[in-house]
Amino acid sequence: LRTTTRPWLVVLDDVDDPVDLRGVRPAGDHGKSMVTTRRRDAAVIRSSSRVVQVTTFAPMEAVDYLRSRLTAGEVGHEEGELRALADALGHFPLALSQAAAFLIDTGMSLTSYRELLSDQRQTLSDLLPATSPADEHGETVATAWQLALDRAETLAARTDSIAPTDG
Repeated sequence: LRTTTRPWLVVLDDVDDPVDLRGVRPAGDHGKSMVTTRRRDAAVIRSSSRVVQVTTFAPMEAVDYLRSRLTAGEVGHEEGELRALADALGHFPLALSQAAAFLIDTGMSLTSYRELLSDQRQTLSDLLPATSPADEHGETVATAWQLALDRAETLAARTDSIAPTDG
């Protein structure tokens, strides 16, 4: 990337330890690198860094986001259901996005999805790196990801069972 004249962007997502960046952080005159992390300490903040704090949606922003994603071409959802799901996901944009995609793909009700969330939360705390500073969104995002991964696994299994075989 140091020698190319083409514009580029490299995103190093969810960096837990700055040591992990040694030798892999790209540099060059025609591009930029971006690092995402939950850490906010001096080990990751440099004078050349521009820190962009990503926060949660306000409660009504979260409800509006869900409504816009879930009602495209479909019957709308009750305000209370949307609010309950937004609250369950902590108004966190990434978790809301994962949940909306899951709901669109499966057609599952918001109530059923919230029940899945509460069932899955019991088992996901071990997925987060022990060295990562905990924040209030870790379990929420991990749970939404787990449900999406379970859905992907179901779809993959279904595809495998209908794939043509040689013979």
